[in-house]
Amino acid sequence: MRWHLLTVLTGMLSMLLPWGVVPPASSASGLGSSSALAMGNPTAMDDAAAQCRAMIQVSDWQAAVEACSQAIERNPKLTTAWIDRCQAQLELTRLSGALADCKQAIRLEPDNSEAYLRLADVKAAVTPVNYPSVLEDYGKAIALDPKNATAYNNRGVTRNSLKDYPGALADYDKAIELNPNDALYYFNRGETLFLKGQQELGCSSFRQGHDLKPDFSLTTPDFDAAYLQSCNQIKEPGHGS
Repeated sequence: MRWHLLTVLTGMLSMLLPWGVVPPASSASGLGSSSALAMGNPTAMDDAAAQCRAMIQVSDWQAAVEACSQAIERNPKLTTAWIDRCQAQLELTRLSGALADCKQAIRLEPDNSEAYLRLADVKAAVTPVNYPSVLEDYGKAIALDPKNATAYNNRGVTRNSLKDYPGALADYDKAIELNPNDALYYFNRGETLFLKGQQELGCSSFRQGHDLKPDFSLTTPDFDAAYLQSCNQIKEPGHGS
């Protein structure tokens, strides 16, 4: 299975996930000390959940699992902690644990868009990929939150893998409409345009992404370098602009 450009999974996973699956984490400033948990402070559970989110933000997945586990122990009904631990376990390729966490989040909160988004991400990591199930869960995430740009992007990647290029482009366009400042959506769209034989439009999309984030790494083993060589106005980082 081919992949788009760069993933946020630090090269550890071979799965149906683009680099944009991890949304920006909320601010974790003002966290309490870790001793608050041991002391039974009433705000300790919230601190642990915030610490989990902070560790996700810096890609410290093991620390995120530990912090979320503390938050869940304090309050097993805290949906966000289950979702965050699902994401962290996915990054650590602990797929069975991630799957269980996302399903528990949905049991607790059946109308949570983010829970279905992460569940679809996990299912996309399981080999062989059950594409209809993955698409269904991304669809549920979008139905619950039509402004979930990440869900559109990830569904676009799924559709691209199935060679549903018109569907993929429609999803990327919607992701860009919702969040026009995320460079990865333009790069994903550019690859699909190349696969459709629309090289000029593909280069234009790449350049839009490059303008948004000039230092974005465009060269990975998962990306066909011939695409970039065709867009000679886009240079590799460190080789000019």
